[in-house]
Amino acid sequence: MTVSRVQEFARHTAASYPGDHGRLYAGCGLDPRQVAATVQNLLLHPVAANKRKVPLPDEVKDDPPARTVRRLLSRLLVRDGRPLSRPREPTARCFGTCRDHALLACSLFREQCVPARLRVGFATYLEPDFLEDHWVCEYWRAGSWRLLDAEIDLPSAAGLGIDFDPTDVPADRFLRSGEAWRRVAAGELPAARLGVSSSGIAGAWFAAGSVFRDMAVLTGREELLPWDYWGQASNFCANGKVPDTWLPAIDELAALTISADVDLDILLRVYADRDWLYLEDRVTSYAGGAPETVDLRGLD
Repeated sequence: MTVSRVQEFARHTAASYPGDHGRLYAGCGLDPRQVAATVQNLLLHPVAANKRKVPLPDEVKDDPPARTVRRLLSRLLVRDGRPLSRPREPTARCFGTCRDHALLACSLFREQCVPARLRVGFATYLEPDFLEDHWVCEYWRAGSWRLLDAEIDLPSAAGLGIDFDPTDVPADRFLRSGEAWRRVAAGELPAARLGVSSSGIAGAWFAAGSVFRDMAVLTGREELLPWDYWGQASNFCANGKVPDTWLPAIDELAALTISADVDLDILLRVYADRDWLYLEDRVTSYAGGAPETVDLRGLD
């Protein structure tokens, strides 16, 4: 990818744009470790909170998923209005998923004109002998793309036995969705070992849906939620399988997104030309477990 195309990822999307809250980024720092520390000071995954016996405030339990950084920061400032660089108690943070951690990291990078994007894939380091659905931030540094897992702080790394730098995750520890699909399709990885372990969700259909979501974030259409489906992916999810007739199409998408060095021109052309892939204004979301149609227009 040419440097000019790389710079396109330094622009905010509707989801990463902080709006008036961008002024609060001052003092948060640009180094990947500083970005990760800022994110971890503002967000906490509910699973991590439970492990650390951090009680969820009552108002958090009714929070709908935050699709944008503006919504995340607005909630955060209600709970603690101090500058974002000031240390926060765990109960004064926002509680969000790996996607929220990655999106906020991208927002911090982009606000300082550093190219960054979400990547959808599967981590080998979160659950033993299982590839866990996971989202990370892929940022540009010293002429190459690197993976930042902004969710993994020091207590998490110690508890998981992580032996690498979470600000530069090795490619064999986080499989981008295209690579995960390739391994499933080739019989190198059992589909039953890939998904969301806590919910008992796994299978080739889930891997295919992740390829769709990775395409969406790479093409800048939208940084969706991990449980959003649209187009043909909705049918894969509803039926729990990918029909054999669709395997070549998913293989094509996976090949285009298998590494960091994607060809953005080809991705944009393919994304626009496949009506079964292209995301318009509505998704089927399983935020509460049951399918719900969500209109993406006008969300803050």
